[in-house]
Amino acid sequence: MSPPLSPCLPNLRRIADSRAQETKRRPVPDCWQPFQGPYGLGGYERDGLRVLLSVDRMDDGRRWLHVSLSRARALPTWEDLKLAKDIFIGRNHEAVQVLPRDEDYVNLMPYCLHLWSPE
Repeated sequence: MSPPLSPCLPNLRRIADSRAQETKRRPVPDCWQPFQGPYGLGGYERDGLRVLLSVDRMDDGRRWLHVSLSRARALPTWEDLKLAKDIFIGRNHEAVQVLPRDEDYVNLMPYCLHLWSPE
């Protein structure tokens, strides 16, 4: 069985990893340029802000949209986080940002933040 989505959501475990950017949310505006991210993930870029999208089915039976946003030399700002949430998740949808315990913390990229939202 895969590890939990996060220590803050301990009952959710990934049961399927679609590695897809498909989502029921609204289309991405033209000012965002598509690019191919790592692991086959689809992504978008605008003004140095990169956003990767994936959708996973968790053992709660729901699909969760994962939005990963990064900049090359600095953490994304609050404005970046809000913009990515509004564009890729939607203004009328909730999203969570998980801050795990020290022993569960994994950092594969130094300037990256993540949002999760159930579809």
